[in-house]
Amino acid sequence: YQRRVHGQQPYGYMQGRPARYYGAPYPPRQHDIYAGSLCVKVKPLNPEVTEQMLIESFSKFGTVDSAAVISREGSSYGYVNFTDANAAAAASRSAIIIAGAPAQINLARMRKPHQEVEPETGNGVGLFNIPLEMSQEELDQMMSAYPGFLAPCNMIRWPDSGRFKGYCFAYFDTIENATFARNSLQGLTIGENHVDVKFANKKTV
Repeated sequence: YQRRVHGQQPYGYMQGRPARYYGAPYPPRQHDIYAGSLCVKVKPLNPEVTEQMLIESFSKFGTVDSAAVISREGSSYGYVNFTDANAAAAASRSAIIIAGAPAQINLARMRKPHQEVEPETGNGVGLFNIPLEMSQEELDQMMSAYPGFLAPCNMIRWPDSGRFKGYCFAYFDTIENATFARNSLQGLTIGENHVDVKFANKKTV
C-alpha cells in the first residue's frame, strides 16, 4: 500500500488501482478560514508604528474602520479593520512597507483597539497608548503640572525585560485634583500617539 497525493485529495494504490485514503483531512488554508473577514493582521511592526500610521498606510485599499497596535515581549504587530471585506482581501494580497520595513499581511479575526472600562471617578488617571520610548522622568514632569500629583507615575512594564508597555497610572491627593487632571488631559497627543485618558479608582502598589 502506497499513499500518494493526487490534486487536493490523498490517494493510495491498492491491488494496482487508485483508492482514496480516508485519513485526517487537510487543514483549511488561512484564507479559507477567514474568507469574508473585514480584518487583516500586520506583522512584524517597528516599535514606532502607531495606529494612525496603520490607518494611513491601508486606506488606499478601502475605508478603514479602526486599527490597533499590539506590543508583546520583544515584538509588535497590528490589526486593521475595514468596512468592506473586498478591501481586506485586497490588502491581504498586497506587499506593503510601513516605517521603512516590509510587513506580512494576512486575513484575521476582527480586533478592536484596546479599551479600558472607566470608573465613574477615582483618585487617579490612567494614560494609555503612550509612546514606548517615554521615560519615568518625562512622565513625572508632565504630570507634575497638575495640582496634588503624587509622584512617581506607575509605569506598567513587562516583568521579564522591564520594557514599558505603553501605559501608566498617575495618582492624586484628592478626587477633585484627579478629576481636574483627567479633564485637562482629554485630547492629549504625544508625538503621533493619541493618548486615551481615563479615571483610575485606586493606587496600585
